[in-house]
Amino acid sequence: MEERVWSLAGSRPLAGDVTVRLLDGHRCRTKESLLTHWAGRLSFPGYFGRNWDAFEECLIDFLHDSVPSGDGLVLRVENAGDLLIEGDESELRVLADILRTVVADFREPGSPDVAVELADDEARLAALRRRLERKGSGGISG
Repeated sequence: MEERVWSLAGSRPLAGDVTVRLLDGHRCRTKESLLTHWAGRLSFPGYFGRNWDAFEECLIDFLHDSVPSGDGLVLRVENAGDLLIEGDESELRVLADILRTVVADFREPGSPDVAVELADDEARLAALRRRLERKGSGGISG
């Protein structure tokens, strides 16, 4: 099956050095597993509280500490169709809202480009998009 990519937040950097950090949606099937996986992959500090507020704060800190001026960053979630598939679907909307807000707030004049991409086969991305739209989060652009 051919992998497709949807942009959840931001836009892929077009110039400069681009860092791609890979995350695995298969390891993010519940809120707890998602928070643990992202904390490990993005090196969140030991005091990370494993809740949505702490996730947002640590993600903001990660962006400010890890994205050099002029460079770009892509957070790419592979197997994205599995994101929070075993949890309460409202958690998927919370995740999408946090990612969109953090990326939008990070975009200031002169700051590097940051994007969150979701990658999976077409059918699984379509199912993920329907899950997002059912909860009124505005779906996935791209």
